[in-house]
Amino acid sequence: MSSATHTSRASRLKSRQNAEAEYRAIFVLSLPFFLLAVLLARAVRLIRSPIGGTEASGKSLIQEARDSANSTLPYAFMG
Repeated sequence: MSSATHTSRASRLKSRQNAEAEYRAIFVLSLPFFLLAVLLARAVRLIRSPIGGTEASGKSLIQEARDSANSTLPYAFMG
């Protein structure tokens, strides 16, 4: 009985590790697209109101892209 439980735990751990590895791979591959989207959004904001009207988020481009990716990519693993 205990060996069956141990095998089940090991397979769940391996499954979770595989899912985390897939998430990291998708994250790394999609980060340039999120970075481009953030860059374009900032450019559009700057073009629309070039003089003092833009609200700065206070985040770097990289951090904003990472935040966007972290809030969007988990939907790929739902279902």
